[in-house]
Amino acid sequence: MIVDAGTIPFKLQKELFVERNPGLSSYSSVPKEAAAVVADLMEEAKLAIPKCLWKHSPVALRATAGFRLLPKETVKTILQELETVLRDSPFLTGEDPATVLDGTDEGIFGWFTLNYLLDRLESLTQESNAQRSTISEELTAAAFDLGGGSTQVTFLLTGSEEQYPSSFIKEITLFSKKVKLYTHSYLGNGVMASRLNILRMSGKSTGTVISPCIAVADELNWKFQETNYRILGSSEYGFDNCYKNVRKHVYLSSIHEAGRFILGDLYAFGYFYDHALKIGIISTQGGNVTAAQFLVAAKDACSKTENLKNDFWKPWQCLDLTYIYALLVDGYGIAADRNITIVKKLRGMEMSWALGAAHHLINTFHESKSKNNTITENDLNKRTSEQLTQTCTNYWSEFQTYLLSRFYNLMSLFDLLE
Repeated sequence: MIVDAGTIPFKLQKELFVERNPGLSSYSSVPKEAAAVVADLMEEAKLAIPKCLWKHSPVALRATAGFRLLPKETVKTILQELETVLRDSPFLTGEDPATVLDGTDEGIFGWFTLNYLLDRLESLTQESNAQRSTISEELTAAAFDLGGGSTQVTFLLTGSEEQYPSSFIKEITLFSKKVKLYTHSYLGNGVMASRLNILRMSGKSTGTVISPCIAVADELNWKFQETNYRILGSSEYGFDNCYKNVRKHVYLSSIHEAGRFILGDLYAFGYFYDHALKIGIISTQGGNVTAAQFLVAAKDACSKTENLKNDFWKPWQCLDLTYIYALLVDGYGIAADRNITIVKKLRGMEMSWALGAAHHLINTFHESKSKNNTITENDLNKRTSEQLTQTCTNYWSEFQTYLLSRFYNLMSLFDLLE
C-alpha cells in the first residue's frame, strides 16, 4: 500500500483507490489533523484487505513536492505524527514508513509505472547485449508529470548525451540490465506553486496582489502554503499580458528543452489530464492533444471578463492554461503541433508514481525478510486451513502461486533502483 501525500488531494494507492481532500501540505499547521486523515485511510485499507494478511501487507507514506516546499521543522513534525499512525496500524512498516519522496525518484517511478502499464519494459530489456547500441528510444514512452508543487520529465536515453545536463542522467537496473534515463524534477513548477510565482511577478509576495492573469471582475482569497493572499483582477487582463508574466516565470525556472530531443511517444498525466478534461479536449478516458490546443483554450479563457469567482477553477483558468502551454513549448521545448497522449488510468490502474514506488517497497521488504528468514516459502507452504480461515487460505494460495510463477520477472522489476 502506498499513501500518495502530494499537493493535490492525497490518497491510498492500490486496486482500491481512496481519496481524501485536501492535500497533505494543507495540514502543515495542524499535524494531528493530517494524522487523523491518514488514520481514516488505514481504516479503509482494513476493510479492503483480509485480516489474516494485515501483518504481511507493507504500507508506506510518501510526500511529494508540496511537502518539499515546507519548512524542515514543519515537515519533521508532520512526519512524526504520520509515522505514529502507520506504526499503530496492523500493517507491516519498515524503518521509515513516512518520508518525503525525492523528486528524482518521483520521476523515475512515474516513468516506470507508465511503461510498465504500456507493456514496453519487457521488449526493451529482452534485447540482447549485442543490440544495445541500436536500441531505439521509441521502444519506451517519455513521462511528463504535472503536480501541484513540481513537474517531472523522464525518458530513456540511448544515443549521445552531450545535449543533456550530466546531473539529469541516471543509470538504473531493469531486468538485470543497465539503462540510462534522463530525469529531472522542477520544484516550484507545479500548477499551485507556479500560480504563486506568477502572481509574484506583479511585485508582491504577500498581502494583496494584482495580476493580469485574473479578470477585473474577480477578487479571490487564496491560501497556499499557510499564507493567505488577496488577489485582484487587473485592467491589463488578457492573454498577451498574462503570457508575459507566465513566460518570465518559465524562463527563470531554467527548464531544459528536453522535448526537442525525445524520439519516443510523449505521455502526460497529473494536472495535464485535469485541465485538458475541464476544457473538453479529452474525454475521461484521456486522449491525444497538442500544446496548440492549450494555447487556443488559454486565449479563450483570458478573453472572459464576467465574474467567475463563484467557480472553484474558472477564475484561474487563464493563468493555468497559459502556464501549461508555456511549460510545454517555452519550457520543455515541445513543438506546438506535436502529439501528446494524456492519461489518468492505463489498464484500469491510476497513472502515477505510486506503482513504481510500490514495486520498490515490496522489493525492500522482500530483501529484509529474506535476510532475517522471518517469512520463507516453506513458512507459506506449511500454513494449513487449521491455521487460517478458509478465506485466508485461498488468498495465500493465490498470492503464493502468483509469486512463484512470476518470481524471476518480478524480482527483476523490483530491482528498479540500484
